[in-house]
Amino acid sequence: MQSEKERRALLERYGREETRPLFAVVKCAIGLAALCAIAAAPWLLAGSGGAGAPSATIAQPLPTSMAESKRIFDDRRQYYETRTAGTESTQGAALTRELHSKTEGAAPRGRALAP
Repeated sequence: MQSEKERRALLERYGREETRPLFAVVKCAIGLAALCAIAAAPWLLAGSGGAGAPSATIAQPLPTSMAESKRIFDDRRQYYETRTAGTESTQGAALTRELHSKTEGAAPRGRALAP
């Protein structure tokens, strides 16, 4: 808490100044504009196409460790896809049959759309 003496000193120092709402709004607007400029700087710099911008036409080969990791990932994905290919098709067919049988006898919901 502030003592009475500190309170009087603060009121004496800052109490005479009138608040200016327009000035406060302008300061906030300037602050927001500065934040937007800072946030937009990376996109503006990356999109400028300067000398430091990476070229999209030059493809660099992967390092050998990354190439090996990609090969292992692709092998595992292919193994998983071949292993689950039969299961997914039977599950999908069963689900389709079940949904079709439920909707055959059911009354249509909502209004029909006019052609």
